[in-house]
Formats: sequence, C-alpha cells, structure tokens
Amino acid sequence: MFEGSLKKGGSDEVVQCALRVCLTPNVRNLAEMKRTVAVLEECRGHPFVVQLLGRYLIDDCPVVALNRADCDLFHRLYEAGAAPCANPPLARKVGDNILSAVAHLHSLNWSHCDIKPENILVCRRAGGVIYQLCDMGFVLPLGSRLENLHGTPQYFPLWGLSPGAMPMTITPRVDCYTLALVCAEVSTGVQLKKAQL
Repeated sequence: MFEGSLKKGGSDEVVQCALRVCLTPNVRNLAEMKRTVAVLEECRGHPFVVQLLGRYLIDDCPVVALNRADCDLFHRLYEAGAAPCANPPLARKVGDNILSAVAHLHSLNWSHCDIKPENILVCRRAGGVIYQLCDMGFVLPLGSRLENLHGTPQYFPLWGLSPGAMPMTITPRVDCYTLALVCAEVSTGVQLKKAQL
C-alpha cells in the first residue's frame, strides 16, 4: 500500500489517499483486483467500508485509490508502544461499525472471508473515530464452495480447519465468527496468535 493524492472531481481540492498497486499483474492478482473493485463499487457510500476513489493503469499495473486512514486496528492495538489492555467500549464501537459493513456486504451477496484487525481501518472524521472494513481480496459470493484455507488461519472459522471440513460452503456465519474473534481480542486485550488455534 502506498500513499498518494488526487484532485477531487474537476476541482482544485486535493485529497490524500491510499494506493493499492498490483505490481505482479498475473491472472490470480488481476482477478483479485477486479473483484475488489467490483465489490467496492457496490459498497460506494457505505460509511464503514473503505471507499474507492478511483482506478488507474500505470505502466501496465492496475492501481486503485482508496480513502486514507490513520492506521489499521492492529497497529492501534499493538504497535503504539503500550501493552495491550482490555477495552470493551472500543470492542463495541468496532463491532457496531464492522457489523454494519458486513451486513451490507451480505445484502449484496458477498462474504468478506478475512476479517482481522489488519483489515479494519481507524479513520478520524468530523464526528470522531470510525472503523472501516477494508481489503476485499478474499471476498467470495455467499454460497461459494471453498476447497482449501482462505484468509488468515488464526481468524479462520474452526469448523473449517477440522479434518474433512473442506469443501466448505461460505455462509454469513463465516464473517460473524471472525468479527466475534476480533471483538473478543479487543475486549480482552489478548492478541490472537496462530499457536492459540
């Protein structure tokens, strides 16, 4: 992810943005980028989903411009220098914002499939801080059949990790489970690690 700036539609106003660049435009990466753009276009205007500001082709590499955030939730929780602490009010705010985003995705027949602190942006707005769901790279249509592990293992639903669980059908409970894990992590101050599986 890179930082950049764009001129806002026909005006001289410059907007800071995040740039996601597909540096290796192979078939898989291009399909992921195309799916990301399609989902973000469908979610345009939802306050708790990262916003697509534009898409470009620079030196044969696809680039998408997204709204800029202060940081992601992982960095807010663990990289600020202080030891993590339990924060139930923050867990509720994150849960409320991201549940709204997830419900919107589900209404469009999509499942995020990779909700984790690194994919939740912390954004300052005039009314305070909001949390936005980002990184639609693993998004799948609801009802899809998943043949192997998809997303981040420590946030993947446990029922999908058991022997013989694959193929697995993607349902809304996949996102609900992973969001519950994130909220538990924020609420208790205990970081979820691979070893805890």
